[in-house]
Amino acid sequence: MVDIIIAEPGSRLGYSKGLLVVRRDGETRYAVGINEVDSLLISTRGVSVSGTLIWHLASHGIPVYIVSSSGEPLAVVSPVDANKTADNMIAQAMWRIDPGKRVTAAKWFITAKIKARIWLLRRLASSRNRQDLRDEAYRLEHYMDRVRHSQDLREVLEEEARAGRLYWRLLAGLIPGDLGFSGRHPRGPDPVNRSLDYMYSILRSICHYSLIIAGFNPYIGFMHMEKSGRPSLTLDFMEPYRWAVEHAMLKLLSSRFRPEAYEGRLTVESRRMLYKALMGAMEAVVPGHKRSLRSSIRMDAWMLASALRREGEYLPTIPLTR
Repeated sequence: MVDIIIAEPGSRLGYSKGLLVVRRDGETRYAVGINEVDSLLISTRGVSVSGTLIWHLASHGIPVYIVSSSGEPLAVVSPVDANKTADNMIAQAMWRIDPGKRVTAAKWFITAKIKARIWLLRRLASSRNRQDLRDEAYRLEHYMDRVRHSQDLREVLEEEARAGRLYWRLLAGLIPGDLGFSGRHPRGPDPVNRSLDYMYSILRSICHYSLIIAGFNPYIGFMHMEKSGRPSLTLDFMEPYRWAVEHAMLKLLSSRFRPEAYEGRLTVESRRMLYKALMGAMEAVVPGHKRSLRSSIRMDAWMLASALRREGEYLPTIPLTR
């Protein structure tokens, strides 16, 4: 299976004899069997997509993600009624209006997020012979324990924020100084923050689609507040997988890749490299498990549905140290 990214203006996408065909400047640049396509991502303006191709993608259950060149998710085109049962949405609503259950759900996502980042710090400590990173990882465990024992949502979010500040301070020390990265700032002007925004937007689209397939309403969350147009549950659900974006970004930078932006937007080549790196992370087996991250995200959406319906425990898939 392949993921296709379209990042060059002037591209024309069509369908011919079972193939998804990409043309530009009057020439065929790429063609692949529709049955081999896992997803299609469009991250630029000036792209035309035929109605016939949209019909075939939808009939094969293939999602189309539309992301702005600055990394903002705009839309997901997916088959309607992917899951026709109302049970999951009813359970989701019941957990949302119950303060205790809402806190429990928030802890699921935040605890897993911090635990995954602890794993990443320890991996970086080992690969870079940095004992200080390993020591700081123990401090993150302190914040994770405080999250587990928090009694209300405000406490959970405060401890998450403290853990995040420590984590990004450590990662900033691993990123080349010439890139101007001083810490995580969404929509920050430096190329690293722009790259993180871009990759997070793709991860968000994948999570969003997985929740829809599992029968959720992505706009009713537990941790992120509801706001018009904000997919609160998607933002909750993606928290445990952010480590994959951060790991992919560090690996790219260690290979001497330097993201570039022009007039406030990442260049086409930078977007192509970032997408390729993230898709590689998506197809890689999650350490300590037997499934790829992409498969795990899809499976986790169904596991979350089961946990809400049966009032059980939800454990997102995160890296494990054997």
